[in-house]
Amino acid sequence: MRYDRGLLIVIAVILVALLIAGCEGPLDNYNAARLQSELLNNARTDLPDDTSLKRNHAQPSVMLTEEQIEALDQTSGPTAYADAKLNVGHDLLGKDSQTFPLELHRAVRLAVANNLQARTARLIPQMSAEQLAQAEAAFDVSSFADLSYAHIDRPRPQAILTGLTGPVTSVPITPAADQQRVGDFDVGVTKRFQTGTAVSASTGFTHVDERTPGFTATPDPSSVNDVTFGVVQPLLRNFGTRVNRAQIVLAENTTTSVSCAFNRRPSRALVF
Repeated sequence: MRYDRGLLIVIAVILVALLIAGCEGPLDNYNAARLQSELLNNARTDLPDDTSLKRNHAQPSVMLTEEQIEALDQTSGPTAYADAKLNVGHDLLGKDSQTFPLELHRAVRLAVANNLQARTARLIPQMSAEQLAQAEAAFDVSSFADLSYAHIDRPRPQAILTGLTGPVTSVPITPAADQQRVGDFDVGVTKRFQTGTAVSASTGFTHVDERTPGFTATPDPSSVNDVTFGVVQPLLRNFGTRVNRAQIVLAENTTTSVSCAFNRRPSRALVF
């Protein structure tokens, strides 16, 4: 019984010692400086010479011969497909399509010249500039000329004098129709301002040749000259610079917007 009790005590001591040893890690007794020193010593031991860290600039052990390089160029190099025929199918007549060499810069120029998007991009700024010029042209000085000729043969009521004695009891005293040849010519200038004011000046010339039977005019033919000045200023509608310049402002904003959009997308609208 004593032997079993002593054996149990020895076993218990051994278990407690093992338990204490298992709770302690292998690095618990090492501090940071000691651990760093040991790592450096191990590195120096593994790499005793610094020259082992230098890059080796020696030639590779495997070198291609000229025959091998030529064979690779023929199968996958720039000249591999130089003599190959391009198969583009048949034309509209069912025959083999013909191919012709085309330089790269010419191909690019042809592609851009026939590109609908590039053409549209070039036309849109021109269209907006023309719209601006059209809006500004409303305030330019304009001239006008008018030439007309009239052949008049107009019937009219005839006055008759009655109550006469004799074989003739009534006599017409006015012609039965007016017959004239009238020519008219007018020329002038007009100017519209941004306030809505319109100023005009014109001169006219009228020539009348009297052809009425039984009627005598003096002088015959006759001429009339005239000079006319006019000023028109709207007081309610279309009054002020803001209203009259509205189309110009809209055209300027459109031109600026189109120009910015054109410059923002140069890859979509190449111009040569």
